[in-house]
Amino acid sequence: GAPISGSKNCGAPSASAGAGTCTWTLPESHFSFQTDLTTAVSITASYGSGAVATATAGELTLARRPSHAAEGGAGMTLHWPKRPLFPGEIFGVPITANTGDATLNVWRLELYYDSATLEYVSTTNGGLFTAPVENSADAGKLGLITSGIQGSDQSACRGLAVPIVTVNLRVKSGTAAGTYDA
Repeated sequence: GAPISGSKNCGAPSASAGAGTCTWTLPESHFSFQTDLTTAVSITASYGSGAVATATAGELTLARRPSHAAEGGAGMTLHWPKRPLFPGEIFGVPITANTGDATLNVWRLELYYDSATLEYVSTTNGGLFTAPVENSADAGKLGLITSGIQGSDQSACRGLAVPIVTVNLRVKSGTAAGTYDA
């Protein structure tokens, strides 16, 4: 692919420490579905209208974008993050339901995950149903069940992306860099 180039004005470094932090988020279009991509990274410091220093910062590997099967009929969909995750990081996995024209009144789900790299933290209710109850929280498996709609508006409980819950997981400290199956 074409080289990635761009600039980011990061502001002045800390007056007391003499160092600063700069973040640049790449759009999804820079990531490939087929393979990891590697690019060289360089940093240029400018003052006024000209560059005063340039340094090579090393190589950066952009992990391939995950690809998932297209949604079929009725069922639930997990929305995994589309970016690298780091040891100790807590992240949310929103779960939605496709009910078509039917109204969802009660739901039950089981989520299996790799307990060597991930640990369950908590669940955030999607707001439409009564608070889910954990009927299993063993390492590598989370079972949730609910028993009714919260409130009287049933119209929000049908459609292609009805919010169910967000499951919050943590990447275990010490997890090595790499690509893992969820």
